[in-house]
Amino acid sequence: GAYALTNGQSVVVTVRFVPTVDGTHLCTIDTDTECADVACTGVGDDVSGIVDDKEKPTPATFRLIQNSPNPFSAVTGIRYELPVDCHVRLEIYSVLGKRVATLVDEHQAAGYKIAQWDSRNGDGSRLAAGIYLCRLQSGSYVEIKKMVIHK
Repeated sequence: GAYALTNGQSVVVTVRFVPTVDGTHLCTIDTDTECADVACTGVGDDVSGIVDDKEKPTPATFRLIQNSPNPFSAVTGIRYELPVDCHVRLEIYSVLGKRVATLVDEHQAAGYKIAQWDSRNGDGSRLAAGIYLCRLQSGSYVEIKKMVIHK
């Protein structure tokens, strides 16, 4: 939805960009009162436009995209695409198969999504450097990507 300020009002926003190989940069804009996903097209400092996810076409297939940055030391962005409304589980596992964090476990609308992971487990403790697996599941669709935490 739209967010409007009246004359004299201001709001502080934090923008987190997750660059991709294809030239599209996904970002999340957070405010005190609203959070919206947007897509910023462009390269480097030359952003050509900002488009609300509602204006993008629905993805054709399920897809888990490699996290970025990878390797990472503190926070990484995990993008995924949903072609239909569905229940989604996005979980992080150790290489030994132990689930260490659940990032998403809810019904979501079709579209382009992004989750951020701060390299913490479910108890809030920071995990050790190493290899972790990100697992996206929706119905019978399952995809896994390898992620590396370095210190």
